[in-house]
Amino acid sequence: MVLNLENYYKTEDCLDDDLKDRKRRHVSVLFGVCYILDKDIALRFGRPPLLTEDYCDLAFMDSAAGGTDIVHEYPTDPKLSLIKERICCLLYSPKADKGSDGEILHNIRQLDYELEQWRLSMPGSLRPRLSISLDSGPAIREAATRQDKQIALQLDYHYTLITIHTMVRKCGASNEETDLPEDLHGVIHSSVDLSLEAGRSTLLFLKFSLSLLGAKAFQYIQSFAPVAAMALFVNVLVHPLGDSSQGDLETLIQAVGTFQTIPIDSLSGNEIQQIQALCEFIMELVRLGSCAIWKAKTDRK
Repeated sequence: MVLNLENYYKTEDCLDDDLKDRKRRHVSVLFGVCYILDKDIALRFGRPPLLTEDYCDLAFMDSAAGGTDIVHEYPTDPKLSLIKERICCLLYSPKADKGSDGEILHNIRQLDYELEQWRLSMPGSLRPRLSISLDSGPAIREAATRQDKQIALQLDYHYTLITIHTMVRKCGASNEETDLPEDLHGVIHSSVDLSLEAGRSTLLFLKFSLSLLGAKAFQYIQSFAPVAAMALFVNVLVHPLGDSSQGDLETLIQAVGTFQTIPIDSLSGNEIQQIQALCEFIMELVRLGSCAIWKAKTDRK
């Protein structure tokens, strides 16, 4: 049915009639939204994307060149969704699951390059920051006040970065870590660091921008916080005695405190339950992470 939308706006003659032109434009935007949601569903639920580049006319993305109107018409930039499609195919497909360490690293590097090229192609007012620090708060609030879409793009950028670089943990899964070549160690640690920084930046950015999101706060927290929290938690399990482990657990605790500040009157009963469940989930990650740190310290004695 969605592909029929594509065929509708692609094959209909270009008429001067204003109503028909607006109808074609509306159908084109509707197809674009479906294309974006298809990629998000594929990544979040482990399903193959249904609307793929090979079978869809993606000409609607070309209107993004030289302007930002297309960005404001969609939940995110459709070109970022195209990268997500490639992430699904190159890192999360059954075929990718059988790839060698070298193939995984090659695909991660390629996708990271494509993501960075996309970031640099965005107008300065919308371009996501590489990372978010405590000092970024005032600048983020000021910029986000002018550009609501900047919040969505920043969070989606770091989410995409996490989905790319967390897959590096598959490297060496069939061998002991000490058996990996030294140069491979460096590449893996670099990729892990990027995913961790993206996770920390996501939670910090939510803290800075939450007051500006209003009714959208629940949507952004549910979409981006769990992935960021899991990135930090997994690293604590793998490296419980790492320099950042305790600090990352504190970041998770602070995130829960931030989420609990959402005004209840802005949420439905179901949304309140989901936020409570998310906070309980993150606190369980903190508990398990603390246990991992305690056990590692005990075993070392």
